[in-house]
Amino acid sequence: FTDTFDRAAGPLGNGWGLVEGDAFVTNGTQLVMATIAHSDVMVNAGATFVDGSITVAALIDYACAVDVVFRYTGPNAFYFIELNPGFSASSSCPVAFYKKDATGYNQIGATVMLPGGTFPGGALFTARVELSGSTYRLYKGTELLASFTDSTFTGSGQQGLRSGGGGTGR
Repeated sequence: FTDTFDRAAGPLGNGWGLVEGDAFVTNGTQLVMATIAHSDVMVNAGATFVDGSITVAALIDYACAVDVVFRYTGPNAFYFIELNPGFSASSSCPVAFYKKDATGYNQIGATVMLPGGTFPGGALFTARVELSGSTYRLYKGTELLASFTDSTFTGSGQQGLRSGGGGTGR
């Protein structure tokens, strides 16, 4: 599944469905998430698989974040990884893995603090999340940045995006 979001301004369409919060929109060339912190989740029924990789190209403002959602099977059954550029070019970039289950949002493991500029605010970056059984890895290019293991959700699920902080993500 691939979506470049380069269609007419307005609702996402193309199989995207709202899970919680407000729906993302396109501005004619890209997806736009401009919301309050941690408020919106959308998944795509066409992006369903068990193991594989998800590549995201994102441009986000400082103090904002974009979260990659995976293994979504319901509103209380999914994982996500938060990609955050930090608050300035010199600040660390926190990366954290979470799951949402019947008890709410729960962080898995410790936050990994990456060097400033790993996910630069206001500049395009690409990251890849690899799913293999109960092991999940985050890469930038060929560099492994973080990984976690959790066996709560290991079956097939939808993939999607979540707004991870106040500000604008594109």
